[in-house]
Amino acid sequence: MADKIQHSTDAMPTDLKFSLLEKITDESSGFDWCTRYKIIKGICEGVNYLHNGPQDRILHLDLKPSNILLDKYNVPKIADFGLSRLFGETLSHHTTKRSIGTVGYMPPEYIDKCHITEKFDIFSLGVIIIEIVTGPKERSKRPDMSSQQFIELVHKNWNNRFQQGIPMYTSEEVCGLQLQLKTCIEMGLQCVEAERLKRPTIAEVVSRLNKLDAMIQKISPSLLPPKLPVVPASARGQVRIAKIGQWGGIGGNYRDIEVAPCRLKSLIIGSGGAIYSIGFSYYDDNGKQHKVGPWGGHGANKGIDHTIHLGPSEYLIEISGTVGPFTYAPHGVITSLTLVTTIRTYGPYGELVGNPFHIPMQNKGGSIVGFFARVGWYVDAFGIYVNPNLGATQEDEPAVFKIGPWGGNRGEAHDIDVAPRRLQSVTICSHDYVNSLAFSYSDWSGHHHTTEPWGGLGGDTHTVEFSPSEFLTGFSGTTGHNVVTSLTLITNARSYGPFGQVGGAPFQVPMRNNASIVGFFGRADQYLNAIGVYANPEQEKIEQEDGLTKMGPWGGMGGDAHENDITVAPRRLKSITISCDVVVDSLAFTCTDQNGQQHAAGPWGESGSRIEKIELGPSEFVTAVYGTVGPFGNYSSVITSLRFVTNAGKYGPFGQGIGTHFQAPMHKGSSSIVGFFGRSSSCVESIGFYVVPV
Repeated sequence: MADKIQHSTDAMPTDLKFSLLEKITDESSGFDWCTRYKIIKGICEGVNYLHNGPQDRILHLDLKPSNILLDKYNVPKIADFGLSRLFGETLSHHTTKRSIGTVGYMPPEYIDKCHITEKFDIFSLGVIIIEIVTGPKERSKRPDMSSQQFIELVHKNWNNRFQQGIPMYTSEEVCGLQLQLKTCIEMGLQCVEAERLKRPTIAEVVSRLNKLDAMIQKISPSLLPPKLPVVPASARGQVRIAKIGQWGGIGGNYRDIEVAPCRLKSLIIGSGGAIYSIGFSYYDDNGKQHKVGPWGGHGANKGIDHTIHLGPSEYLIEISGTVGPFTYAPHGVITSLTLVTTIRTYGPYGELVGNPFHIPMQNKGGSIVGFFARVGWYVDAFGIYVNPNLGATQEDEPAVFKIGPWGGNRGEAHDIDVAPRRLQSVTICSHDYVNSLAFSYSDWSGHHHTTEPWGGLGGDTHTVEFSPSEFLTGFSGTTGHNVVTSLTLITNARSYGPFGQVGGAPFQVPMRNNASIVGFFGRADQYLNAIGVYANPEQEKIEQEDGLTKMGPWGGMGGDAHENDITVAPRRLKSITISCDVVVDSLAFTCTDQNGQQHAAGPWGESGSRIEKIELGPSEFVTAVYGTVGPFGNYSSVITSLRFVTNAGKYGPFGQGIGTHFQAPMHKGSSSIVGFFGRSSSCVESIGFYVVPV
């Protein structure tokens, strides 16, 4: 909330980016609608604090984008109070001979008569809201249109982005986005009414936004900022809760809890041919009980309910199940669940059909204490909340927890003796299987530790060194009979791997919020037989470093490498040329460096039957790339299709899309793809991306 009054830049908090809000006032720039709405509401709450806070009423009198700064979480802070005035409760207006404000943000009554009231700030706020929603180009069309025509124009422009954007929104989410958009543009127009008495007060504006959020909570709560993981302190210290997952398909509507869980009390699972619904109850850190759900079961068949009441000393320490397609859900749902507690096993519920998953806890005292999910007729996907140590009593006690292992029971057990805090590097030797793994990390005292390789000799050596701003946010792989056959590491910057030959049962451990993987444990003999992870639920938020980041590559290891075709760091992508038929035959692109000089690369590969060229507009940039990797002819792994998504539209797919899907989406509004690297022979065998902050 923008409620911190800053009188000068010298008093600003150190976490401010000092990025002007003008950065987002172009509709085609980086920030998505959800971020813009969050900023709009934050500014309104800040103005409300000035007008109606515990101090005497303060009028800012120079609200404009350059006086609103964003911190690293894009929370707005109102700055520059050099023209502000204090108004008592009884003073309704003031006349001045001194020139204040900024042209374009001053109301008519001040321009004509130099009258100052609280509606001065309301007018300025309305202009800012319209600029955030529309951008300066669309705002310039406002005088030539009626209010209704202007609303329809803005609604049409944004609705195209909602329908085509990344992530792909559900129909419920689109309805919620449209409602937020309509409310904000109507509210902005009301704030810039020529007659000041027709403008709302800031209290009325904030009240309307709060009512809107209550409606969105019912329609599509996933659009609202999460209220977790902030947990109030209790007499036992502060509980650390980790959020992990999801596992399952991509359908359904998002469901989550509002109060952080501390201990799971009961579950209700509706099952038949699949898992139809899930409900549960839990205690928070203050001992208050909460009942949730059931989530799902919206179809005619709701299955049979199975109720589990956990005893006073019983904790949920493991969940396993299967994911697969089901009736009316071709993208997959949770088809079965098995729950293991410290006392017994419950289930399996549903039918053991599809790809298996396994989520075991290893911490003494650690347990699964709650859930979040995507649901509709079935439970499409779910994730878990983990309390690493129910007996934690010290706020600064290391809160890492162990999850896993995945793999077999052969070989010697390997573990670390000192709790890890931050992962520094990982070394993997692999060929057909993962031969060995070693890693280095720092502990909670800042000391550095390096493990010996766990496993045998042989294979190709791959060392991943994490930069100071990079941490491991996901981990996946495959296992065969008593061996780990492949591993893939996913950080906040890029993906590494897969290392080894992908084959066997898949597993994955995605982190959520600020959690990260900070270490490993497992079993090994001549190969890596099993692997588990240490996770830190409160990994510090690290700002992305300025400059270039490499992401990928995805695909095979054959052909010629194209790592150094561009010798100058790219800053903006200008065009992409793709030749394709069954697979992506060749790729070329042009980009500009930080000095505006243009560079060309490619074509990599050989010409195919179809050639397409994408020319990006002056304010257009690539926000995501989707594709597939699979075998083709004598090649074991090549790029079989590519699809590009920009802030303005979609291009592709190019190629027939046979094989395994991959994706390289940028974090909403923060980064863009500006170049490529990879390998090619007669076709494009692998592809990676150069990424810069927007």
